[in-house]
Amino acid sequence: MQGNKAFLDGEYETAISLYENAINAGYQVAMDLQADREKEGTDILSDEGIPVGFLWLVEARRNEASAKLSMGDLEGALAAVEASCDISGNKSADSLEMLADICQKNKDNEGE
Repeated sequence: MQGNKAFLDGEYETAISLYENAINAGYQVAMDLQADREKEGTDILSDEGIPVGFLWLVEARRNEASAKLSMGDLEGALAAVEASCDISGNKSADSLEMLADICQKNKDNEGE
């Protein structure tokens, strides 16, 4: 939430730092919980087929990409949105759309 507020306030560097800190702090925990849920058969998927425990990660990486894009860091934005797509299993329409937009801005027709 703090990252989103910083982004909306145009404080992109702060937003990126907050997104990255949250991702670094919670990534492995989310992965471990998902593995346990799959093992126990208690996995819950979103409408897009993404494990609900990953939704915040998918959004955080996509938001990180938006902030980097706003700063003109196409390479960083591309890496962040690719991570968002990977975490979602390429099921997040919003992340895939952002990937296509960034590739187009980067003149990467193959990635698009």
